[in-house]
Amino acid sequence: MRRIQVSVPTIKDMEINSFLQLILLHNQIVKIKKNLLIDDKSISFNFSKCYNLQTNGIAYLGAISSWLSSQGILVSYNFNSMNKSVTNAFKNVGFLQKHFHNHFENEAIPSTAIDFEQFQGDIRSEVELNNRIIKYITDKWLSQKNILMMPKLKDDLKSKIFELFANALEHSGSNLGCFCCGNNTTLSEKQELTLTIIDLGIGIAESVQEYFKERKGYLLDNNIEALKWAFEEGNTTRESQFGGLGLALVEDFLDIADGSMEIYCNNVLLQIKGKEKCIDFIPYNFQGTMINIRLHPTDGRYGYKNEFT
Repeated sequence: MRRIQVSVPTIKDMEINSFLQLILLHNQIVKIKKNLLIDDKSISFNFSKCYNLQTNGIAYLGAISSWLSSQGILVSYNFNSMNKSVTNAFKNVGFLQKHFHNHFENEAIPSTAIDFEQFQGDIRSEVELNNRIIKYITDKWLSQKNILMMPKLKDDLKSKIFELFANALEHSGSNLGCFCCGNNTTLSEKQELTLTIIDLGIGIAESVQEYFKERKGYLLDNNIEALKWAFEEGNTTRESQFGGLGLALVEDFLDIADGSMEIYCNNVLLQIKGKEKCIDFIPYNFQGTMINIRLHPTDGRYGYKNEFT
């Protein structure tokens, strides 16, 4: 069996250029898979040109590896090609310990890790799946070790972040579910708390376009309009009209926590910085959705005004 080598680039940060690199890598892998011969059922990821790898890259590699495996492709990672920084990045979120247990079973996952996870199943009927996601948001990403929050605000914010996971599981059309990974680090004496959520489904914009075509008999003008519609408060493609991706509370919190959020799907990018929104086309198409949230918490506790009285 011939093994196809895929070179993983450096993913040095959470900026737009790094996500565009991931989209280019994704399109390259999809093309390779499409052109595989019957005897070429093995793909190996090589890290000799990857000098740094952030958690957005790890979340993506977990997603694409699972997709390739679901297509009958044998996936391997060339550990000898990884430098120490890249190996540690994988270890620090439990990726190697979970997926290559025989090699890394003795490596402890840090207690503060915002682990790499895959959530898969029917969000509408599986109580355990709902509980796992809620526990991940509250005990991992929004844990007291990472950020201090009053109970009511934390509960409301948790519900809105949960909707991002629910959307990936319910509307992406991918039976692989979604993949996530986060980090809590200090950059230039400033705390940065990140979370990346990825699915390899049809993408939020395309999902909205399908909804309009099936239910209303027409398409929106373009994917920018579709993504705008998806994130307007009260809009949902659910028959029950319950839920939706409205982000008013998230935007308010991003504003006070010096945060930002980017959503990459299909050929568009939605950027939220505080209460400012910007949406535009990107130069490459990504079949799926990548959501990246960054917070820069300061000392003190966050909460609604009436929670402090």
